[in-house]
Amino acid sequence: MDATGVGDVEITLTYLARAETLKFPAIAVASEVKVPSAKDSLIGTGQVDFAAYLIGSKRWDQLDAHANLSYTVVGRPPGAEHKNIFGFALAAEWFWGGPNELLGEVLGNTAASAHAESGTDTGGATPEAPSGEVSLTAGIARYVVPTLRLSLGLSIDNNGAALLRPGLTMRFR
Repeated sequence: MDATGVGDVEITLTYLARAETLKFPAIAVASEVKVPSAKDSLIGTGQVDFAAYLIGSKRWDQLDAHANLSYTVVGRPPGAEHKNIFGFALAAEWFWGGPNELLGEVLGNTAASAHAESGTDTGGATPEAPSGEVSLTAGIARYVVPTLRLSLGLSIDNNGAALLRPGLTMRFR
C-alpha cells in the first residue's frame, strides 16, 4: 500500500529541569500532543495521542549527545485494540562550520498493537498504529537566525519505510 499527503501534526513543549554542569548532563522533561490532521488512515490514526519524555543531554566541544525515555498514551479509534507505548532515543548533533549541524538518531518503541503491521488485514489495529519499531535517522540542520533552525533528515525503519523529515525548530527565550 502507498500513502501520500501530510501526516499528523505533533506539538511539543520542553522544560529544562536541570542545567548541564561539567560532570552531569542537563535534564529536561517534555510533553507532546499529536493532532490528527492526516487524511489517509495509512499515515494517521484519526485520534489524539499524548506523550511524556525524560531527556538527558551532554555537550563535549562540538558534539551534543542525547538520551530520551518516553511514554505515550495512544488514542484509540473505535474498534481498535491499542496499547500505550514505551520508547527510547539516542541521538547526536555535531556542530560544524558555525550554524551548521550533522544529525544522527536511533529511535525505538514498543508496539501499540499486538498485531503486526500488514497490508490490509490489521486484525483490530489501525494501519498507522506501530508495531515495535527501530529507526535510524541521518540529517543536516542550519540555524538561519539564533532562534530558528531548519532541518532535513532521512529515516529508515525496520519495516523498510523511508521517510523524509523536514523540521522547523523555534526557541522562545
